[in-house]
Amino acid sequence: MEASGGEETTNSAIAAVDGGSAEEATTSTTTTSRNTTGMRGSRGELPRIKFLTRCDAGVEMHFVAPSVSKDESFGCIRGVLDQFSEDGSLLAVLSAENVKIYNTETDELVATLPDHDLLAMTFSPQNSFLLTQRRIRPEAPFAAGDGNICIWDIQSGERLAVFFQRNPPWPFIRWSSDELLSARMVSTEVQFFVGKTWDNSVKAIRAPGLTNFAFAPGPSPPTVAVFVPEKKGQPGAIRIFKYPKVGEPITQRSVFRASEAEFFWNSTGTAVLAHTRTDVDRSGKSYYGEARLQFLSTDPSIEGSLAIDNEGSVHDMRWSPDGSRCVVIHGYMPAQATLFDHKGKKLADFGKSARNIVKWSPCGRMVVMAGFGNLNGAFDVWDVRKLRRVGTGVAKYSATIDWSPDSQYLLTAVLSPKIRIDNCFAVWKYDGTPVHTESVHNLYQAQFRPSPPRVYPLFPIKVSDQLKGGPSPAGGPASPAAKPAIYTPPSRRGLAALSQPEVSEDSKPRKYNSGGGGGGGGGGGGGGNGGGGRGGRSPQQPVGYSESKAAKRNAQRRQKKKQGDVADGSTSTDQEERETNSPPPPQQPTPQQQAPQQQAQRGGRGGGRGGKGGRGGRGGSPASSPSAPNKNVHHTSNNNSNSNNSSSNNSNNSSEHQPSPAPLVATGSPSPLGSPSSGDVDPSKKVKALQKKLRQITQLKEKQTQGEVLDGPQLAKVHSEAEVVAEINKWSSTNRTASGAHGQ
Repeated sequence: MEASGGEETTNSAIAAVDGGSAEEATTSTTTTSRNTTGMRGSRGELPRIKFLTRCDAGVEMHFVAPSVSKDESFGCIRGVLDQFSEDGSLLAVLSAENVKIYNTETDELVATLPDHDLLAMTFSPQNSFLLTQRRIRPEAPFAAGDGNICIWDIQSGERLAVFFQRNPPWPFIRWSSDELLSARMVSTEVQFFVGKTWDNSVKAIRAPGLTNFAFAPGPSPPTVAVFVPEKKGQPGAIRIFKYPKVGEPITQRSVFRASEAEFFWNSTGTAVLAHTRTDVDRSGKSYYGEARLQFLSTDPSIEGSLAIDNEGSVHDMRWSPDGSRCVVIHGYMPAQATLFDHKGKKLADFGKSARNIVKWSPCGRMVVMAGFGNLNGAFDVWDVRKLRRVGTGVAKYSATIDWSPDSQYLLTAVLSPKIRIDNCFAVWKYDGTPVHTESVHNLYQAQFRPSPPRVYPLFPIKVSDQLKGGPSPAGGPASPAAKPAIYTPPSRRGLAALSQPEVSEDSKPRKYNSGGGGGGGGGGGGGGNGGGGRGGRSPQQPVGYSESKAAKRNAQRRQKKKQGDVADGSTSTDQEERETNSPPPPQQPTPQQQAPQQQAQRGGRGGGRGGKGGRGGRGGSPASSPSAPNKNVHHTSNNNSNSNNSSSNNSNNSSEHQPSPAPLVATGSPSPLGSPSSGDVDPSKKVKALQKKLRQITQLKEKQTQGEVLDGPQLAKVHSEAEVVAEINKWSSTNRTASGAHGQ
């Protein structure tokens, strides 16, 4: 049965459906209704902006304007737990003996409830009831008829109901916005109640295994969202029901990899974000499990999901006060912040930054995005209408950030026990200008007093002087943030001011390696780019270069080994003579090529001998040598020339064991097999690499078929499938030709 206009008609409709009376349903909302005008003064002026702090001394209230000061009429109340009502008109403070409820505008005591040793407490939406949860202590069991969860009537101070529940979901009892209905969750169903009786339920949503539910804001009849996690390979489910039709959902969605969920309804009750999580990340990329964000609308015609990156976590999400937009921070750090509308359509991106908290201003025109916890405490304030940043600041080590009800101030706090030193709270203007900072020993909480919507007037939003390039908040000149310096090893420090060789746009950066010096450790083919080896310091090192201690020790070791070779009667000259007397290569190089070849051989030997002292530079190729007549000349060397054996072992070998130098082969000349670059690449290896790439393309196409969104490089790889197949065919024919030639 649908409700027709008017509160009286709505109450009658719900009572008729549930079999109760309209008078009983109406009684619960007339005891203590929300009083939005009660926060105004006797002359109708706007209520002053207040915020609360709780420390070892107790609970205190502070004013913000015209200057930050304590509310002396409220004083300091001893308490270990406190809770504001939704509209900020009431404040409950838990002491060692009882719970006291105060009027936050007049500071008067409203009620005293005989409850203590609590874990949590919360107000009902219309401030009619206070729900409390007591600790369960084995040494002090509850008496018969007593329990750990109580519902209190605020006006009379009477305990209306009591339950005993181990590890209950909080809040255990949940109300609709107008308090006409309340509900609780058991293992297999959500039970609904009317009025002030919680003995017998009037209706129930049956969903075995459910773990969470939430009322949508708005008038009756209410909307309810229910979550059932996945179990034994069966997917989980999110279902939305419209009371009183609790047997058939108006919309639902299956979800995978979801063991728990938290609901975030917009203020109009037309859309909900379900933040699902699981403790295990099957991809192995995160120790903290896997998190996803589901979007559902009460309108069955609206189907879709938020266009966010599934990689990484969903850090935070918030709806705007009017329920028309939401901001989601998602992805790996630096995280992406995205703006969506109430239908899940992407509106704008705020870019990537190290932020994990987002909060809308009460006026709905600004958002603050902050990076707290293990981040550096920076925050940015954005004007959502113009998509521009209007303020910025850094609140180091802070744990919370909160908006003032008039949207003109921000409150940050460094809280205990996370950080037990330097606890403080700070008040900022919305543009990041610091207003007040105060140190408090063992500060546990700092929070602005909430306010009903649309109480404070709007104001023009201005960009801070710091972002305009004017003076900084501290009064000094605003300087841009310094760019992080590139790491420089100790041996290279102090050389930043030295001139570097100019590099053209078409050329790659050149390393500080010479064309004639010997290589360091394991230098390979030729004497082009070896540096720091036996051949001495590279002539291209800049002026002022100094070797590190390790390089000097390696040079001393090489010098001692050289002296040992001379004492044994084996010198580098003898080594060169043996190489000169070795059999000639199959293809003798031309006289013009012989000089660079000998230079390359010396560089290669330098690289091999330098290897024992430590890791050194590579032996270069003749292509990088300044004296090379042809850049297409390729030198192929025996692997024995690249070994890291000591020079003494090399000198004791006889001349017949010395490898003959390999011939010089011009890569530009036709290869024996007639295939392109067959002298450089093994065709069979090339075919295997291309086949591996083709398998990767097939896997990406399967993911795309399953609905996964591919990024730019992945799409480019998929589009190159035809080219890869053509390359495989070309190299396969080359491989067959090569096999036939070797067979002959």
